[in-house]
Amino acid sequence: MSCAGPGKCAGLRCTLPPSRSATPLGVDQHECHQHTVVTAVPLRPSRSPLQGPTVHGSWLTLVAGTAAAAAATSACGMRLQGRKRKPAINPKVRGSAAIVARALVATEEEPDRTTQLMRKISYMGAKFDEVVEAAAELRDNHLLQELGQYRVAIKTLAKRGAWASALMLWDEMLWIGTVPELLDYTVVMGACRKGRKWEFALQLLEDLQKQKLVPELRTYTAAISACREGAAWEQALMLLKEMEETYQNPDVIAYNAAISACEKGMQWEPADNLLKEMHKWAVTPDHKTYSALISACGWAQQWEQAIEHFDRMKGAKLPTDLITYTALISTCAKAGCWEKSLYLLKELQWKIVGPNIRTYNPVIQACTQNYEIRDALLADMRTQTIKPNQVTYNTLITAALENGDLQKAECFMDDMINRGFKPHPKLREDIGRLRASAL
Repeated sequence: MSCAGPGKCAGLRCTLPPSRSATPLGVDQHECHQHTVVTAVPLRPSRSPLQGPTVHGSWLTLVAGTAAAAAATSACGMRLQGRKRKPAINPKVRGSAAIVARALVATEEEPDRTTQLMRKISYMGAKFDEVVEAAAELRDNHLLQELGQYRVAIKTLAKRGAWASALMLWDEMLWIGTVPELLDYTVVMGACRKGRKWEFALQLLEDLQKQKLVPELRTYTAAISACREGAAWEQALMLLKEMEETYQNPDVIAYNAAISACEKGMQWEPADNLLKEMHKWAVTPDHKTYSALISACGWAQQWEQAIEHFDRMKGAKLPTDLITYTALISTCAKAGCWEKSLYLLKELQWKIVGPNIRTYNPVIQACTQNYEIRDALLADMRTQTIKPNQVTYNTLITAALENGDLQKAECFMDDMINRGFKPHPKLREDIGRLRASAL
């Protein structure tokens, strides 16, 4: 084959296909004087601004030889994968033409393979690496075809914690020209929440509006939840304001997500203002609302405000579970109110839920200077078969070092190592210096 000149080759237009790590069609490629012979198959144009490398216009370029171009052109309008019927391929056609024709259709085994991979990513007994590998095979081999398949796969991967694989499928779906619906944007925002990619969630919200889609309540809630995981409290408040401007009434789930964003951002005043706003718009708070508010008060050591929220919970006859008590005990402990923390700890023991190590740790931190109470708490933990964790030992060793008690520090260090925890190098250095100064 000879080149007909720059920009032309064998009467066909020369161009380069869009670069991509996994191209949609594994076809043969012949180069002639650095020009590539291509043909184009009309596909549905993509209107998504996030599809990455764009397919120009409504044509997908296929790299092939002259015979392959003819075979590809005769197969116009056919889907890339997943067809139930396999078109007849001329057995006399060899080489590039056969490769292109088979690339345009799915083999008989492919639909079954797609089903197998979809089951694998949804099987709870599958390991995380197996889920990621199955998602990669779905993407690299372009086995998913329908919008509903992508939706289910992305949602399942997000639930399994494989948010990166979910976003890769989203990128592949846009790249092949599938136009997502509003529900699909909401689903992929759930993957952004798992990965704390709140910036991308906000970009998705902007993109769907460019596609003339109107965000709904759950769409905004998904975006706010992504901001919550990233502690982007200012963006969460901005989204609530945008909801009001678009006449979308936030519900208790949206408010809870925004309050949690403020809590993770250590902003108790904006969180408290959101509670007032809920009362203003007759949105009834639930136990998650108050638990997040109590945790937000803990960062600012506003233990009195936290007690008020706790009393409101009891007044509204809302359930006070282990999470609520742990947040309140931690808030009082951070403010140095260890007496109140002990009282709440005893009150919690009367509950069916019972305490855990996360409940004891803040109380121990508040009572590090009171040896009697600290030792009583440790004895109480042993009685209830609650094992100390890394945070517990770090707190005990640090307090012993601050008080110059080398014997206690070494005792806690040995116990920590025997339980399989790895002490921080700084703690070892501090014990070494205290031992050297005692000689």
